[in-house]
Parts: sequence; C-alpha cells; structure tokens
Amino acid sequence: MHLTFVVILCLSHLSQMRANSQIVYKSTNIECFPDPAFAVNSTCRIRAVNWNKAVAQMDCDLITPLANTSVQIEVFKKSDNNRYQPFLVNVTVNMCDVISKRNFIPYGTMFWKILKKHTNVNHSCPIMPGHLIARNLYIDKNILPRFPLAFYQIYLKVIENYADRPSRTAGVIKFYVQAREMSTDPTIVYKLKNIECIANPKRVENISCFIKAINWNKAVAQMDCDLILPLRNTSIEIAVLKKNYNNQYHPFLINVTFNACDMLSSRKYLPYAPIVRKVMKIYTNVNHTCPITVKSS
Repeated sequence: MHLTFVVILCLSHLSQMRANSQIVYKSTNIECFPDPAFAVNSTCRIRAVNWNKAVAQMDCDLITPLANTSVQIEVFKKSDNNRYQPFLVNVTVNMCDVISKRNFIPYGTMFWKILKKHTNVNHSCPIMPGHLIARNLYIDKNILPRFPLAFYQIYLKVIENYADRPSRTAGVIKFYVQAREMSTDPTIVYKLKNIECIANPKRVENISCFIKAINWNKAVAQMDCDLILPLRNTSIEIAVLKKNYNNQYHPFLINVTFNACDMLSSRKYLPYAPIVRKVMKIYTNVNHTCPITVKSS
C-alpha cells in the first residue's frame, strides 16, 4: 500500500444567525507571555460556558511591583487568508493614571472596567508582589464598540515605566475573540476554516490547496494537483478529531477506511462512503469509476 494524498480539513461549528440578533464577543483562545523577571507560575486558559460565551481564567505570581504601568492595546482583524492585520485600535495608556482617574482615554476606561469586574488588580498603583488572578473574564458587548463580524486578536502589552532607565515589557497577553451574532435558536452550519494537503511526490505533484471565503457562514475549498501514477485500487481513511479547550485535537467518533473504487462503482455502501461520493461527484472531476488515470485531477 502506498500513501498518495492526505487532506486535513478544519471546520468550525457555527450557527446561521438571524438578522435581528445581537453582537457578542466570544473568546476563542488566549496566550500569555510574562517576563519571568516580573511574574512566574502563569496559567491562561479559556472555558466554554455556552454557545455564545466563553471565559478566560488567568493566574500568576507577581514578583516585582508595578508602580508606573502602561498598557498598549492593539486590535488585529483576521483576513480571508488567515492572517491578522492591524484594525483601528493601537493606543498606549498609563493604567495608573486611568485607575486614579487622572486619565479618561476611552480604551483605558474600558480596560479598567474589565479589570475591576474580573480580576484582583482592582485598586490604585502600585500593584505589589503576590498572586494575581482573573476569573470568568470576557468582553461584554456593552463595553466594546460594535465591531464587524470577524475574528480578532486583542494584543495587550504591559509596560513598566522608570524615571531613571528605559521602560521594560512586563508581559504580553493575546486574547482571541469572535465578533458574532447571538441567536437563541441557531441553525447549525459547518464553515471551513483551513485546509492542508500533503502528497506523496512520487504519485502527485503541483499541489495547491486553499480556502476561499464566500460569506460569514460559508467558505469553500479549491484544490488542484497533477496525478502522475494511476489510482486503480484506492482506499480512503476518514478520521474526525475534535478540538478541546487546550487547543489540541483528539479523536472524535469517526475513524473508518473504505475502498474508494468500490464506493465509486456503487459496490459498497458503508455509511460515510456515499457522503464522500456525493461530495466528489458535485465538486471534483474524480467523479467516475476506477482507474483514476494520469492527468490533471
């Protein structure tokens, strides 16, 4: 048996929203990068609450006091090619001034509201060494301005300022959210998020695989390759993996292997084989019985 081709398809489980539904900002991931000179024993994770809400839980031990602290707040929007691009917001605010009400920059005030509600960093400077926590932290739709429906990264850089030497970064937090419409009765859709194609170069060449966004609820895959050896007796293995809260994929329900030639000639009716056959007939030129001959496929 020779491995010819592997396709890794990433789906997101979305809801098709109604026109009158509200915007929510659902947390999808969080990354924390403290400077070990300032904080140790840090943990950051996201916990799902329901379809429209997930919350962040964060812990660290502060070992150096924060006495004159600024926060750079920068927002990035995810583009159709899965890259984050700067989006509207890039401000640096002195949080000690905001907390003591000496500064009223809008995004600083929003950040302070979140700190007061969800963390024990809820008092004026200095922040003394000790255990810092954030519990059930999320972005309230009433705090943040209405953003377009998309995926965002909120980049937070904590900076300690000194009078006698250069400022130093105490840590960075990357908070990933999805601006989505909230519905009480969603219709399920499966939106493609990413695709990876891996081939045996002795059998396939000139491969291209990419995802093209159509609208908020739909994206489609475009795939091309040149087959250089015919496929005469070909099997397909289908395995589904589900992403957990630690951003790791684990096996989920389905792991089947069937003969694709039997499927195409209707000699085999395993449950998932007809599904694959329908997809191939509609969207590919591999829509006939074996052998699959040597030509552009």
